[in-house]
Amino acid sequence: QHTTVMSIDDQLKNIMDAAGNRLENTIVIYMADNGLMLGSHRLHKKDVPYRMATEIPMYLRWDGHVTPDTSTARVTPQIDMTALIRDAVGINGWQMEGQNPLTTDRTGVLVEQIKRQAHPAYCGWRTADSLYVRYSGIAGSEYYDYITDPEELNNVVDKPAYADQVTAARLAAKDACTPVPPGFKW
Repeated sequence: QHTTVMSIDDQLKNIMDAAGNRLENTIVIYMADNGLMLGSHRLHKKDVPYRMATEIPMYLRWDGHVTPDTSTARVTPQIDMTALIRDAVGINGWQMEGQNPLTTDRTGVLVEQIKRQAHPAYCGWRTADSLYVRYSGIAGSEYYDYITDPEELNNVVDKPAYADQVTAARLAAKDACTPVPPGFKW
């Protein structure tokens, strides 16, 4: 896998070199479609709300429009790239769920999934600092504080010290998760 990714990096460099002085009029977006669990939480797939499956690196370059920067505190879902492209090419009146990441500072994003194989449907709220998720049926809820627990080892959803954060995340998830996945109920 690492060798394959290195060959992609080499090809991206070739494309950038070929673009040369046209980069001012070129948006380069380099990202994956999802992460993989690779054993985290004893899982190997991707249809789960956890950090390894939902947090992916992204590279955005648009010379003359974007200041070079690195941020691990920004939450930018893939759908926001569509809004960026829409605005960059000047399409007006096209309504979408995405928000241009250059003009909007998201503090959180909805995570949701329909029931898949052994995994129940869920709705949740993900920020740079935390994850809240509620599952359908009797599967319950989880809340992880990434400041103190970046590996998601301790579910603190029932800890009194986190009651305010859990309530705020639950309300944000409930507000954003409309319509809910089939079979899911708050």
